[in-house]
Amino acid sequence: MIKLRLDDFVVPKKTHYGTVMRSTGQDKVYIWNDDTENWTHCGYLTHESGYFLPLVGVPKELVPVIAEQCAKQKSVKVKYVDSVPVSEPVVEEEEFWSDDDE
Repeated sequence: MIKLRLDDFVVPKKTHYGTVMRSTGQDKVYIWNDDTENWTHCGYLTHESGYFLPLVGVPKELVPVIAEQCAKQKSVKVKYVDSVPVSEPVVEEEEFWSDDDE
C-alpha cells in the first residue's frame, strides 16, 4: 500500500483586479517516500481526460499502482502512460552547440 497525495496545480494569473490563482486543469501527484520521510512529486493527473502522467524516472512498476490509487481517491477511471527512464543525453554537447549557427 502506498500513500498518495493529490494537490490542485494552480498558477498565479495577473488580472486588472489583482493576482488570482488559476487552476491548470490537473493535480500534482505526490507519493510518500519512507527513506526520506517526505512527499516526492511523481507526476500529474489531468482533470478532464483522467490520465496519470508520470515524471521521468518514476519506476514503471509503480505507475499502474499510482494510477489505481488516484482512481480510488478521485472516484473516477484513471488511465496512464508509461514513464520514461532516466538515460544519458542522445546529443553530445559539442554536436548541439556547433559553430554553424553563428
